[in-house]
Amino acid sequence: MWIATRPARPAALVAQGSASSGAIAFLPRRLLAGALLIAAAAMAQTPPPLIEKIEVERVIIDARVTNIDGEPILGLQRGDFRVRIDGKPVEIESVDWISESRDVAQFENAAHVPNGIAPEPQKHGRLFVIFVQTDFGRARQRVQGQMAINAALDKWLAFLEPDDQTAVFSFDSHLKFRLDFSGDSAAVQRTVKESLFIGEPPPPAPSKTWALSMLLDRQAMHDAARPEIALRIIGEALAKVPGAKSMIFICWGMGHVTNGVSFNDYGYEHAVLALQRARVTVFTIDMMDYHQLAFSLASIAGDTGGFYTTSTRFPAIAIHRLHHTLGGHYEIEVIKPQLTHRGFHQIAVEVPTQRRVTILARNVFGD
Repeated sequence: MWIATRPARPAALVAQGSASSGAIAFLPRRLLAGALLIAAAAMAQTPPPLIEKIEVERVIIDARVTNIDGEPILGLQRGDFRVRIDGKPVEIESVDWISESRDVAQFENAAHVPNGIAPEPQKHGRLFVIFVQTDFGRARQRVQGQMAINAALDKWLAFLEPDDQTAVFSFDSHLKFRLDFSGDSAAVQRTVKESLFIGEPPPPAPSKTWALSMLLDRQAMHDAARPEIALRIIGEALAKVPGAKSMIFICWGMGHVTNGVSFNDYGYEHAVLALQRARVTVFTIDMMDYHQLAFSLASIAGDTGGFYTTSTRFPAIAIHRLHHTLGGHYEIEVIKPQLTHRGFHQIAVEVPTQRRVTILARNVFGD
């Protein structure tokens, strides 16, 4: 038997009461416990709401846009770019100009600024890797080419600024680590010149910024018998260092030639993937001219967003182009589309709002 101050209501409502009317209802403990058990059982049988989780992957493309004189084009916005992956247009989420030189004023006079606004200079230094391929066989033409670059090295490396950090590697019979990231431009030049010698350099002192010494496997470096393997090892180490980097690859050849046809050697694809994942742009400076082994040198530059040039043909023009191209780049972030296969995918970057421009951006990416 139970007593209520108002007519009976269903158990579910009785449990709630009525605060507005001040009414109080009572249930026997046995009935109340049973009602709660029934309600709990009903809730347990009700499946939780289905929440659809969609993960959107993004691809970052570092692109350099220059005019025919090699001067960077500043002030481009998201609407100026078009990006296709495997031939299909993709959505551009953002475009940011990353100034890589503190002396932006040197570009303002020559560069075309569409919106009339020059970008602000970067607040911190850049990361460079100089990789020198020395000829272990001491072929006369290759040695002379490297010595010619060494003679004008101060001009080639004049783009270095006080805040920049530069590491130096060399390759002859295997990969050698000569200088960890350093802001001492004199030490950088001295180390690059010393790479002409094929002796085993002592381990460099670890950097106080990004210590590549802690990220490299010395046994793997010693076992790297081909420059493609060396590039992969460097890329895998640099992937642990955040941000974009630039590699100046002073070289004489990669790959091989069969029946007059040039080929990339096995391991080339792994080198490209490692460098792309580390956001390394390779600028190849060929110490020779007109030779078939240059095919892979041009390929590694194009596949990472850099360019190929030679030190023997109009070196002053090549130096000018290198310095101004390193003035800055656009960081383009796109939404990765649904792709039909895994592996390498073609990237095409266009700037339809500008005429007669050179666009440097990696032309593939791998997943």
